[in-house]
Amino acid sequence: MISIKSSEDLSNLEYKKAIKKPIIVKSWKMSSDFELIVGGVSIRGYADDYVISTLHGYMYICDKEIFNEEYEFID
Repeated sequence: MISIKSSEDLSNLEYKKAIKKPIIVKSWKMSSDFELIVGGVSIRGYADDYVISTLHGYMYICDKEIFNEEYEFID
């Protein structure tokens, strides 16, 4: 078993470059601090963070700055 704590732990393995496919997600900008519970794990979110839901129903929190870098609204 390999223990990975950082990308340096992978430096001796072969890799392939990949690009993220454009996938449509649903997003909600939260106006106050909140808690997202996914798979029994509680994750804290903050005002102006986004909750994102994929087409497969996976949900996660995205910081406002990262959201603005990586996503754009389509409708």
